[in-house]
Amino acid sequence: MMSPMIFKLANTVAKVPCIKKVLKPFYCRYRRKIDENRNKQFKKNGLNVLKTFDKIMIDNHIPYSVFAGTLLGTIRERGFISHDMDIDTAIFYSDRPENLSTLLSDNGFKLLHRFTIDNGKKGMEETYLKDDVTLDIFYVYQDNSFSTYQCDFHALKGTVLCEDSMKQYGYVGSRRLNFPVVHKFRRMPFLNITVSVIENYDQWLTCRYGSNYMIPDPGFHDDGNNQYIIDEWLKADYQKFNP
Repeated sequence: MMSPMIFKLANTVAKVPCIKKVLKPFYCRYRRKIDENRNKQFKKNGLNVLKTFDKIMIDNHIPYSVFAGTLLGTIRERGFISHDMDIDTAIFYSDRPENLSTLLSDNGFKLLHRFTIDNGKKGMEETYLKDDVTLDIFYVYQDNSFSTYQCDFHALKGTVLCEDSMKQYGYVGSRRLNFPVVHKFRRMPFLNITVSVIENYDQWLTCRYGSNYMIPDPGFHDDGNNQYIIDEWLKADYQKFNP
Protein backbone atom coordinates (compact mmCIF):
# COMPACT_ATOMS: atom_id res chain seq x y z
CA MET A 1 0.00 0.00 0.00
CA MET A 2 1.32 3.45 -0.88
CA SER A 3 2.33 5.34 2.24
CA PRO A 4 0.10 8.34 3.05
CA MET A 5 3.12 10.67 3.03
CA ILE A 6 4.22 9.63 -0.48
CA PHE A 7 0.63 9.72 -1.72
CA LYS A 8 0.17 13.22 -0.34
CA LEU A 9 3.48 14.44 -1.76
CA ALA A 10 2.75 12.99 -5.20
CA ASN A 11 -0.68 14.61 -5.36
CA THR A 12 0.59 17.96 -4.07
CA VAL A 13 3.48 18.14 -6.53
CA ALA A 14 1.22 17.01 -9.37
CA LYS A 15 -0.83 20.20 -8.99
CA VAL A 16 2.15 22.35 -10.01
CA PRO A 17 1.82 23.43 -13.67
CA CYS A 18 3.87 21.31 -16.11
CA ILE A 19 5.06 19.01 -13.32
CA LYS A 20 2.24 16.47 -13.59
CA LYS A 21 3.15 15.53 -17.17
CA VAL A 22 6.83 15.14 -16.33
CA LEU A 23 6.25 13.05 -13.20
CA LYS A 24 3.45 10.87 -14.59
CA PRO A 25 5.72 8.08 -15.98
CA PHE A 26 7.60 7.80 -12.67
CA TYR A 27 4.43 7.94 -10.58
CA CYS A 28 2.69 5.31 -12.71
CA ARG A 29 5.71 3.01 -12.52
CA TYR A 30 5.89 3.38 -8.73
CA ARG A 31 2.15 2.89 -8.34
CA ARG A 32 2.25 -0.23 -10.53
CA LYS A 33 5.00 -1.72 -8.37
CA ILE A 34 3.05 -0.99 -5.19
CA ASP A 35 -0.08 -2.58 -6.65
CA GLU A 36 1.84 -5.65 -7.82
CA ASN A 37 3.24 -6.23 -4.33
CA ARG A 38 -0.15 -5.68 -2.75
CA ASN A 39 -1.80 -8.10 -5.19
CA LYS A 40 0.88 -10.69 -4.43
CA GLN A 41 0.18 -10.51 -0.70
CA PHE A 42 -3.53 -10.60 -1.39
CA LYS A 43 -3.28 -13.79 -3.44
CA LYS A 44 -1.17 -15.36 -0.69
CA ASN A 45 -3.38 -14.48 2.29
CA GLY A 46 -6.73 -13.25 0.97
CA LEU A 47 -8.64 -16.52 1.13
CA ASN A 48 -7.62 -17.27 4.71
CA VAL A 49 -8.57 -13.73 5.77
CA LEU A 50 -12.00 -14.09 4.16
CA LYS A 51 -12.43 -17.56 5.69
CA THR A 52 -11.61 -16.21 9.16
CA PHE A 53 -14.00 -13.28 8.75
CA ASP A 54 -16.77 -15.59 7.53
CA LYS A 55 -16.32 -17.87 10.56
CA ILE A 56 -16.53 -14.92 12.95
CA MET A 57 -19.78 -13.81 11.35
CA ILE A 58 -21.29 -17.31 11.42
CA ASP A 59 -20.20 -18.12 14.98
CA ASN A 60 -21.71 -14.86 16.23
CA HIS A 61 -24.88 -15.00 14.09
CA ILE A 62 -24.10 -11.76 12.25
CA PRO A 63 -25.68 -11.64 8.76
CA TYR A 64 -23.30 -10.28 6.13
CA SER A 65 -22.58 -10.40 2.41
CA VAL A 66 -19.44 -10.21 0.34
CA PHE A 67 -19.81 -6.98 -1.61
CA ALA A 68 -18.59 -4.87 -4.51
CA GLY A 69 -15.59 -6.48 -6.26
CA THR A 70 -15.63 -9.52 -3.96
CA LEU A 71 -19.31 -10.10 -4.76
CA LEU A 72 -18.54 -9.78 -8.46
CA GLY A 73 -15.74 -12.34 -8.11
CA THR A 74 -18.00 -14.72 -6.18
CA ILE A 75 -20.67 -14.75 -8.89
CA ARG A 76 -18.49 -14.54 -11.98
CA GLU A 77 -15.30 -16.33 -10.98
CA ARG A 78 -16.32 -18.34 -7.90
CA GLY A 79 -13.29 -16.65 -6.34
CA PHE A 80 -11.37 -13.38 -6.37
CA ILE A 81 -11.10 -11.41 -9.60
CA SER A 82 -7.52 -11.47 -10.87
CA HIS A 83 -6.59 -7.86 -10.11
CA ASP A 84 -8.29 -7.63 -6.71
CA MET A 85 -6.32 -6.24 -3.78
CA ASP A 86 -8.80 -6.15 -0.92
CA ILE A 87 -11.93 -7.81 0.44
CA ASP A 88 -15.28 -6.02 0.32
CA THR A 89 -18.13 -6.93 2.65
CA ALA A 90 -21.45 -5.41 3.73
CA ILE A 91 -23.49 -5.55 6.92
CA PHE A 92 -26.84 -3.97 7.67
CA TYR A 93 -26.19 -1.45 10.40
CA SER A 94 -29.15 -2.83 12.33
CA ASP A 95 -27.32 -6.20 12.47
CA ARG A 96 -24.06 -4.77 13.76
CA PRO A 97 -23.35 -5.84 17.35
CA GLU A 98 -21.66 -3.28 19.60
CA ASN A 99 -18.73 -5.65 20.15
CA LEU A 100 -18.01 -6.28 16.45
CA SER A 101 -14.65 -4.47 16.52
CA THR A 102 -13.64 -6.51 19.57
CA LEU A 103 -14.67 -9.77 17.91
CA LEU A 104 -12.55 -8.91 14.89
CA SER A 105 -9.63 -7.63 16.96
CA ASP A 106 -9.56 -10.85 19.00
CA ASN A 107 -9.07 -12.72 15.72
CA GLY A 108 -6.21 -10.60 14.39
CA PHE A 109 -8.10 -7.88 12.50
CA LYS A 110 -6.71 -4.41 13.20
CA LEU A 111 -8.97 -1.41 12.65
CA LEU A 112 -7.27 1.05 10.28
CA HIS A 113 -9.91 3.72 9.88
CA ARG A 114 -13.60 4.46 10.30
CA PHE A 115 -15.98 6.96 8.68
CA THR A 116 -19.20 7.85 10.52
CA ILE A 117 -22.22 10.10 10.09
CA ASP A 118 -24.08 10.93 13.30
CA ASN A 119 -21.89 8.47 15.25
CA GLY A 120 -22.71 5.73 12.75
CA LYS A 121 -26.48 6.07 13.00
CA LYS A 122 -26.81 7.45 9.46
CA GLY A 123 -23.66 6.20 7.74
CA MET A 124 -20.47 4.26 8.39
CA GLU A 125 -17.61 2.43 6.71
CA GLU A 126 -14.71 0.58 8.34
CA THR A 127 -11.42 -0.84 7.07
CA TYR A 128 -9.52 -3.60 8.87
CA LEU A 129 -6.11 -5.16 8.23
CA LYS A 130 -5.09 -8.79 8.74
CA ASP A 131 -2.01 -10.54 7.30
CA ASP A 132 -1.32 -7.56 4.99
CA VAL A 133 -4.83 -7.81 3.51
CA THR A 134 -7.37 -5.02 3.96
CA LEU A 135 -11.06 -5.80 4.49
CA ASP A 136 -13.72 -3.13 4.07
CA ILE A 137 -17.10 -3.24 5.77
CA PHE A 138 -19.76 -1.13 4.06
CA TYR A 139 -22.83 -0.55 6.22
CA VAL A 140 -26.31 -0.63 4.70
CA TYR A 141 -29.07 1.60 6.10
CA GLN A 142 -32.83 1.91 5.81
CA ASP A 143 -34.97 4.91 6.72
CA ASN A 144 -38.23 6.61 5.81
CA SER A 145 -36.71 8.18 2.69
CA PHE A 146 -34.73 5.28 1.22
CA SER A 147 -35.40 1.54 1.09
CA THR A 148 -31.65 0.91 1.36
CA TYR A 149 -28.57 3.06 1.01
CA GLN A 150 -24.88 3.13 1.83
CA CYS A 151 -22.43 6.03 1.91
CA ASP A 152 -19.12 6.77 0.29
CA PHE A 153 -16.59 9.18 1.77
CA HIS A 154 -13.88 11.49 0.43
CA ALA A 155 -11.43 14.26 1.27
CA LEU A 156 -12.76 17.74 0.64
CA LYS A 157 -11.59 20.09 -2.09
CA GLY A 158 -8.16 21.52 -1.40
CA THR A 159 -7.04 18.51 0.65
CA VAL A 160 -5.57 15.16 -0.35
CA LEU A 161 -6.01 12.98 2.72
CA CYS A 162 -9.09 12.63 4.90
CA GLU A 163 -7.09 13.52 8.01
CA ASP A 164 -6.20 16.80 6.28
CA SER A 165 -9.90 17.50 5.72
CA MET A 166 -10.60 16.84 9.39
CA LYS A 167 -7.86 19.28 10.42
CA GLN A 168 -8.88 22.00 7.97
CA TYR A 169 -12.68 21.71 7.95
CA GLY A 170 -13.55 19.48 10.89
CA TYR A 171 -15.24 16.89 8.67
CA VAL A 172 -14.99 14.93 5.40
CA GLY A 173 -17.50 14.69 2.56
CA SER A 174 -20.01 11.91 2.01
CA ARG A 175 -22.97 11.04 -0.20
CA ARG A 176 -25.68 8.40 -0.18
CA LEU A 177 -25.69 5.61 -2.77
CA ASN A 178 -29.18 4.23 -3.23
CA PHE A 179 -28.24 0.66 -4.19
CA PRO A 180 -30.88 -2.10 -3.92
CA VAL A 181 -29.82 -4.46 -1.11
CA VAL A 182 -32.27 -7.02 0.26
CA HIS A 183 -32.04 -8.16 3.86
CA LYS A 184 -31.87 -11.81 2.81
CA PHE A 185 -28.77 -13.92 2.24
CA ARG A 186 -27.66 -17.24 0.78
CA ARG A 187 -24.47 -19.28 0.81
CA MET A 188 -22.48 -19.65 -2.40
CA PRO A 189 -19.22 -21.40 -3.31
CA PHE A 190 -16.01 -19.40 -3.28
CA LEU A 191 -12.85 -21.36 -4.19
CA ASN A 192 -12.77 -24.13 -1.55
CA ILE A 193 -15.11 -22.43 0.94
CA THR A 194 -18.57 -20.89 0.89
CA VAL A 195 -19.48 -17.28 1.64
CA SER A 196 -22.64 -15.28 2.24
CA VAL A 197 -24.19 -13.15 -0.52
CA ILE A 198 -27.33 -11.00 -0.77
CA GLU A 199 -30.17 -12.82 -2.53
CA ASN A 200 -30.64 -10.02 -5.09
CA TYR A 201 -26.98 -10.13 -6.16
CA ASP A 202 -27.93 -10.01 -9.86
CA GLN A 203 -29.89 -6.78 -9.39
CA TRP A 204 -27.09 -5.21 -7.34
CA LEU A 205 -24.31 -6.20 -9.74
CA THR A 206 -26.31 -4.98 -12.75
CA CYS A 207 -26.84 -1.66 -11.02
CA ARG A 208 -23.18 -1.38 -10.06
CA TYR A 209 -21.32 -2.86 -13.05
CA GLY A 210 -23.87 -2.95 -15.87
CA SER A 211 -25.88 -5.74 -17.48
CA ASN A 212 -22.76 -7.42 -18.92
CA TYR A 213 -21.04 -7.86 -15.55
CA MET A 214 -20.51 -11.60 -16.22
CA ILE A 215 -18.12 -10.70 -19.07
CA PRO A 216 -14.68 -9.51 -17.84
CA ASP A 217 -13.96 -6.03 -19.15
CA PRO A 218 -10.29 -4.97 -18.77
CA GLY A 219 -11.28 -1.48 -19.87
CA PHE A 220 -14.03 -1.02 -17.30
CA HIS A 221 -13.92 2.48 -15.86
CA ASP A 222 -15.75 3.33 -12.67
CA ASP A 223 -17.35 6.61 -13.76
CA GLY A 224 -20.35 6.29 -11.49
CA ASN A 225 -22.85 6.02 -14.34
CA ASN A 226 -24.26 2.76 -12.98
CA GLN A 227 -24.62 4.03 -9.44
CA TYR A 228 -27.91 5.26 -8.03
CA ILE A 229 -26.40 8.36 -6.49
CA ILE A 230 -28.49 10.50 -4.21
CA ASP A 231 -27.20 14.04 -4.71
CA GLU A 232 -27.18 14.79 -1.02
CA TRP A 233 -23.84 15.73 0.49
CA LEU A 234 -23.38 15.03 4.16
CA LYS A 235 -20.71 15.93 6.71
CA ALA A 236 -18.90 12.89 8.11
CA ASP A 237 -16.25 12.17 10.72
CA TYR A 238 -13.03 10.29 10.00
CA GLN A 239 -10.92 8.40 12.53
CA LYS A 240 -7.57 6.86 11.75
CA PHE A 241 -6.09 4.19 14.04
CA ASN A 242 -2.57 2.82 14.43
CA PRO A 243 -2.30 -0.62 12.74
